[in-house]
Amino acid sequence: MSHRLSNCQEVEKYVKDKLHHIYADYRQPIDLDTTFDQLESGVDSDLVGAHLFIDIEAELAIEIAEDEAETLNAADVRAVVDYITSKLLR
Repeated sequence: MSHRLSNCQEVEKYVKDKLHHIYADYRQPIDLDTTFDQLESGVDSDLVGAHLFIDIEAELAIEIAEDEAETLNAADVRAVVDYITSKLLR
């Protein structure tokens, strides 16, 4: 299923909704400054970050190189939103 996102706000909502689903056990609010280290500290799986990027690739029909995924996984939610926005809206 491919999603059509046309602006930064839609991308932000998509990413936050996806994170809320994947990191359902994380009990703090997820905002643009939330890091993946923070998210992963609240769950018991090392595969969660990889799952996020696989879903994004499939649902948004964009390619995320392994080194880019590693960089994003070491960043915060804002970096993922900015990255997806740049890929979709260029």
